[in-house]
Amino acid sequence: MNPLAQASNPKRPRRRPSGTRPFEFAESLRFASLAASLGAKVGEIRLYAGRDQHSANAFQIGLIPRLRYMLVSDYFADHLSEPELDVVVAHELGHARGNHL
Repeated sequence: MNPLAQASNPKRPRRRPSGTRPFEFAESLRFASLAASLGAKVGEIRLYAGRDQHSANAFQIGLIPRLRYMLVSDYFADHLSEPELDVVVAHELGHARGNHL
């Protein structure tokens, strides 16, 4: 089956990037609202393990907007205030909206 057709098949579960986990529910809602207000299409915003390497980074992966993921290191999330984290996410959402891949 064509990979694009597989991705759009509602019976097939979405494969999430390995080694990632979701944000807490309240943060996920806040980020979804932010994405909607900016007109950015991202499938999900998730955390990845960066604490051990002291990695403060955020980036997106995926070419198809609704299948695109934004990943934020847990080290970054641990060391930023809520407004600062929102700015980082908004910056990445700007890349997603502009299709900057």
